[in-house]
Amino acid sequence: MLAVAVEKKNAERAKIMLREKGVLLQGYGAKNDEKHVYFPVAKHVILPFPHSYKQKTFPKKPLGAQSLKAQGLSSFDIVGDIAVLEDRGGGDVKKAAAVLLKTNPRIKTVLLKTGGRTGEFRVQQVKWLAGARRTKTTHRESGCAFEVDLAKAYFSPRLSNERLRVLSKVKNGETVLVPFAGVGPYAILIAKNKKCRVIAIEKNKDAVAFMRRNAAANRVAVEIVQGDAGIILPRYKADRIIMPLPHGAFDFLDAALKAAKDGCVIHYYSIGERNNPFEKPLREIMQACERRKRRFRILEKKVLLSYSAGRERVVIDFLVRNIIGVIRR
Repeated sequence: MLAVAVEKKNAERAKIMLREKGVLLQGYGAKNDEKHVYFPVAKHVILPFPHSYKQKTFPKKPLGAQSLKAQGLSSFDIVGDIAVLEDRGGGDVKKAAAVLLKTNPRIKTVLLKTGGRTGEFRVQQVKWLAGARRTKTTHRESGCAFEVDLAKAYFSPRLSNERLRVLSKVKNGETVLVPFAGVGPYAILIAKNKKCRVIAIEKNKDAVAFMRRNAAANRVAVEIVQGDAGIILPRYKADRIIMPLPHGAFDFLDAALKAAKDGCVIHYYSIGERNNPFEKPLREIMQACERRKRRFRILEKKVLLSYSAGRERVVIDFLVRNIIGVIRR
């Protein structure tokens, strides 16, 4: 069977693009090795990142996964023991929920997205479909456990690899600021694996309550501050700032730059147009640094996920320096 090989960092993006091009073969699972992920495809296509083609055998997916496609369901996420379905084609969601419960013993509850993430705290709108009537679960990831109520706080399992990437950049002894910390996936993962001072800022009181419980359950020390990141950030001085708010992070960049030491690294998340996904966030970084009279240097930029038709979720890592002769207070 024809297979396209992509680097692991591009796997999620490749899967989405192959599906959009109509060449991803259904009914088979992907394969992977230490460096690459392999997808079964109907023909050769061009992708905007390194890839190659070879022959591979692929395992058939359980009937349940094929049945979901047959019911018109586009995708689903698993958070703990809860599956969250997304219906973009008027599929039979009740039947799909029954299939998921029957074919995946791990899943105890099936929810349906009923809209986008709404409100100040980006909480996903969901309704119950099948299984246990609840929205609270415990999600395990990278050796950590995160309790979350999906109806009250934001959490994305799709960013697990990105959280590990950021963790790999953190150095022992750093002071790390995490505004928009949610239930603590970045802050707790870093505190558990690095000898750092970690300060997590979150405005949503429900998310803060879960984050406090999660820090205790994972036996880590995280300084948790409830409140507006724009007000709280300048109270600290940081070696690293993680800003996982793709919509609206620009409004907090000035506050982050006030908190940034000379040599601080900022991980800046945003949404960009697919044909030039980094144009908007790069412009935002440049404008903020000009206002704060800071120099900056781009360290890394990466497309993480397809956000919507024609738009991508991206991250830019950049280093912040003082302008010579200017003292930051």
